[in-house]
Parts: sequence; structure tokens; C-alpha cells
Amino acid sequence: MKRSFPPCTQVAFDAALREAVRLLEAHVEQLQRGHCVKEGVFDEDLHQSTRARVEVLLERMSSELAHECERLGAWGVLGQGTGGVLMGTNGHPIPKSELMGKFLRCMFLGRCRSA
Repeated sequence: MKRSFPPCTQVAFDAALREAVRLLEAHVEQLQRGHCVKEGVFDEDLHQSTRARVEVLLERMSSELAHECERLGAWGVLGQGTGGVLMGTNGHPIPKSELMGKFLRCMFLGRCRSA
């Protein structure tokens, strides 16, 4: 399934994803070959270093995804609302502020337009 990110966002996301997968695969290989042992004891520093690098990459991917969801108005993915995108008559997503403003005017001020 093809993602619909703008090219710069998709490139940044994909690069971070590829690097995270590469780091984790390399770490697993080191674990399997027994290279994560220093002086007969599990090398916790190497493990923590890999973990920290992967966390940074995950934060980058999360940030790219959040920016794209915000751009598209996918508030549900961001944990901020409706769970879907409502489209206006112009074919563009209705901004959250506009949607909530219309709802509040209708419910509390009785200023509803008939469709």
C-alpha cells in the first residue's frame, strides 16, 4: 500500500525507518553471535546505545507522521478528536476549529442552518 505523504515527509520517514530496521537487525545478529558480551557479562552499554539510537529514529518517524496527520486533518490519528476527516463542500477537510465552532453555535446558540 502506497503512502500519500509529500515527498520530503515520505523520504524522511522512510530513511528513519530503514535506519531503525538496520540497527535492530545488526543488534540481533550481534546478540545471536554472542558479540554482546564483554568480559563474560552481557554488555549493557552496547544494548542501551542501540536502544537510544532507535528511540531517536522512532521520535523522528512519529514527528513526521504527526505533521502529515495534522496537514491532512486526521485528528483521530493524533488522538485529538473525531477519528475521521469530514469534508467540506469545497472538497477539502473541514478544520477542527471550524467544525467545533459550527457545532457549538448550533447547539448552544440555536444558530443552525438547514441543509
